[in-house]
Order: sequence, then structure tokens, then C-alpha cells
Amino acid sequence: MKLFAVLPIATRNKRFLFIHGGLASSLQTIEDFNEQYGKTRVVDLDTSIGESLWSDPHYGTKPWIFNRARHGGVEFSEAVTQDFCRRNGIHTLESFVEEVVAVKLEELSDVLQNNHIEAEF
Repeated sequence: MKLFAVLPIATRNKRFLFIHGGLASSLQTIEDFNEQYGKTRVVDLDTSIGESLWSDPHYGTKPWIFNRARHGGVEFSEAVTQDFCRRNGIHTLESFVEEVVAVKLEELSDVLQNNHIEAEF
């Protein structure tokens, strides 16, 4: 548990946000993630960060639905992803668990090598 407490749940650069899990309905900006994760490193499903860690994209029209497959968290639509990216000035949101917006795996190493990582939280 000590190791988990120091691992980042996300990392970003100017164009990409790589995150474990997905978005949470109450976290609208990258700063929201920083603020909420900075308060506690205890991951409780009832918190915004807990919701984020168990969230996945879906391709329906409803913005947010309960994530029945994981029995917690939410599923979020493509429109939610696009709004989040636009609001935060990023090009792509990529989940460590499931692909949110396509980035070919062979391109991933190029992205990480050619784009300085600016922040982890």
C-alpha cells in the first residue's frame, strides 16, 4: 500500500492525458483531479477519484451512466471526452485500462519520447 500511495494516477503533456481509469462526473478539469487526489491518497469508491478509477468510456448518447460491469464508477460518452479535452486544452485522453481515444500503440513510445511529461498527479 505504501508504494500505491506514491504512484501517479495520471500523467500529461501538452497534447495528451494518460489516466488510470477514466473521467468522473464531478471532475471537470485537470486541476480538479490534482486538487481531489492531493487531499488523500486513499482510494474510496465513494470519492471522485474512486469513481474515476473505475470508469470507462461508452459509445451511447447518454453522457454518464452507472458502470454495471465494474459495479461502480461511471461510463462516459464520447461527447463527455471531447468536452473534457477541449476544456483542458488537450488533444487526446488515453486510459491505462481501456482505450478512450485511439492512439496506436506503436505511436505511444514516440509520443512519450517526443513530448515532455509536464505533470503527474
